[in-house]
Order: sequence, then structure tokens, then C-alpha cells
Amino acid sequence: MLHKTYCLLCFCTVFLCCPKSANAQNLKLDGYKGIWFTLGQFSEFGDKYSGGLGTYTANHLPVAIYAAKAQKTFFVYGGTTHPDKRHLLIMISYFDHRKKRVPKPVIVWDKMGVDDPHDNASLSIDQNGYLWVFVSGRGKIRPGLIFKSRQPYNIDALKKSMKPK
Repeated sequence: MLHKTYCLLCFCTVFLCCPKSANAQNLKLDGYKGIWFTLGQFSEFGDKYSGGLGTYTANHLPVAIYAAKAQKTFFVYGGTTHPDKRHLLIMISYFDHRKKRVPKPVIVWDKMGVDDPHDNASLSIDQNGYLWVFVSGRGKIRPGLIFKSRQPYNIDALKKSMKPK
């Protein structure tokens, strides 16, 4: 009986102490909140770079692709958990050209506290309509990641495909 009680206590402790959404991916967010960032390197001309950097850097290409078969323009950007926060979420969504609307954006990957938009993503669509999201990284601590949609032209579920070496 003591062993069962101990096991139950351990399970409850782990369950209650672990963050419920730390590894949750592919959740939809209400609205579009691009990440804001600053290096904090000020000069007589202002900050080196700062402001809305949801599509930073210019080397992250492409961040949007039109898919004629689906009549949608898919895009990725660096989002955040709240307008006042600097917590990088790799986001994906699309513009539906038939409906003239965008749906709620989907979290591809939570960068787990990273606030640096150098880790933003780029996007590709293969010949079968699968979406590929390439998440940038910085060395071994924040490695780059690759995700693939589970269905063609669909952002609802993406899976980690591979991690570059």
C-alpha cells in the first residue's frame, strides 16, 4: 500500500509541477502578435535595430508563398505570447484568396523563452502541397529545426521532420 501511495504522490507531483503547454505545438492563437525586439545598442542615430521584427532577417527567405492549387498565400513569422512579451513563437498562417480572410495563426514551434528574431523561420511548399517550415537556430544550444505539414496545404498540424546536424 505504501508503494502505491508513493507512486501516486510522485505522479501527482510531476503532473502538477510540469508546465502544461511547454511542449505543446500547433495550437491556434487569437490574433496576430509579431515579436518586437531591440539589441539595446544605442547611438546618436538611435538603436542599432529595433521594433517589429516578425519577418526579420532579410536572409530568411521566403516567408510567404502563393499556392495556386489551394488559392492561398501561406506565410510564417515570429510571433509572441502577448503584445507586451518578447517570447518567440514560430507561427504559420495563410490568406485565403477565395474567402478574402486569414484564419487564426498556428504555433509551429515555441522557442522556449528565446526572444531573438534571428531564430525566425522560412517556408517552402513541395510538389505535393506539403508545407515545410525551416526554423533558424544559433549553434548547438538553439539548433535549427525542420517541420512538415501532415496534410497538403494544411496548417493545422505540423510535425518535426528532422534536425539538421
